Amino acid sequence: MFFDGFLYESVNDPGMRDAIRNAGGFCERHSWMMVSFGDPFGNAIISHDLLSMAQKNAPFDNMRSARRIKGECPACQSWRDSEKRYESVFVESFDDAEFYLGFKNSFGLCLEHFSGILKSLKKEQRAKLIEIESEKLDALIKELAEFQDKFDYKRSHEGFGEDRDVWIRAVEFLKGRADRCELK
Repeated sequence: MFFDGFLYESVNDPGMRDAIRNAGGFCERHSWMMVSFGDPFGNAIISHDLLSMAQKNAPFDNMRSARRIKGECPACQSWRDSEKRYESVFVESFDDAEFYLGFKNSFGLCLEHFSGILKSLKKEQRAKLIEIESEKLDALIKELAEFQDKFDYKRSHEGFGEDRDVWIRAVEFLKGRADRCELK
């Protein structure tokens, strides 16, 4: 994760500090994520830098202009760069038998990554990926319907088995895994 390395090694890196300053700091989500890592010293260094810049660049009667964003949140950029690399590796490896089998037996892709990867595949690869993801989607929809049925009072005695987390897996399929947006 970005903040593991950043807080341990890069808080005082001049290039990284420039990128953070140019972005006006991290985005809201990543600012709070950095706080959640429990590194008061690293947080203080970055906050001091950003607040000192704001104090120099804008009067306090106009704090909206104090946050001059020129660049992108460095953590968001790092995340996007990593996603591009992973998608590239996925596309390059798709025809490898071991990779293909491993993917076929996995949870699959969320809709966002499915859409992005689909654009990069050759026609025959796209057909295979669509087939795999369609099977996973069909199974997930059936499992969700079964899960919902168990809330009927006539079936309340049955309890939940492997389907107890299907509602979470459905959100993962729609929007991606929670660790993409958890605070730690």
